[in-house]
Amino acid sequence: YQRRVHGDASFLANYVRHYLEAKMPTPMLVSSIKRLLGNQYIRPVRHAGITRHYTLRGYYVLMNGRFDSSPIGRSQKPVMIRGGELPMGKPHLYFDFAKSVAVTSQGNVGTKIWLYYDIPK
Repeated sequence: YQRRVHGDASFLANYVRHYLEAKMPTPMLVSSIKRLLGNQYIRPVRHAGITRHYTLRGYYVLMNGRFDSSPIGRSQKPVMIRGGELPMGKPHLYFDFAKSVAVTSQGNVGTKIWLYYDIPK
């Protein structure tokens, strides 16, 4: 299950939220996300009876809040994970976006995920 992400940003956001709430160390979580998204995967999308396969071209994961054991009242710097290309200035391309909030014993950690897919011709 760790090797085959379904290619859905909401699935990945819940994956990150689950492991943050389970107190997985942040460096281990970052390497896990990079390993999951490092392998280019294909997302099949069915629309109007036609199935198209979108290839992941890039991703951007942003986590912000209190990680691990930072002092009370102090937020750590946001954790940003990038890979591939992510042309944010072109809204006509196929992006998948999701966000989630993990409620931990030390505070809330917000997660935002952008996935960029190549549109088949």
